[in-house]
Amino acid sequence: MHINDVSGQVVDAAITVHSVLGPGLPERAYQLCLAHELGKRDMLMRAEVPMAVRYDGLELDLAYRIDLLVKRAW
Repeated sequence: MHINDVSGQVVDAAITVHSVLGPGLPERAYQLCLAHELGKRDMLMRAEVPMAVRYDGLELDLAYRIDLLVKRAW
């Protein structure tokens, strides 16, 4: 599956979740519902994935967290 297909599925799933839930809920509620929606579409998702930052020989292990890391299951 091409990256544009994956991103299209993620955007479509996010719109579906937001259409059902509406605005104003905590981010975690949307994240869990989006994970469920992506699973229904055969997408694999990991949440809050740590990402290191390297600068001038220094490595900051927990500098960032990727909100959602998504790939196609097959």
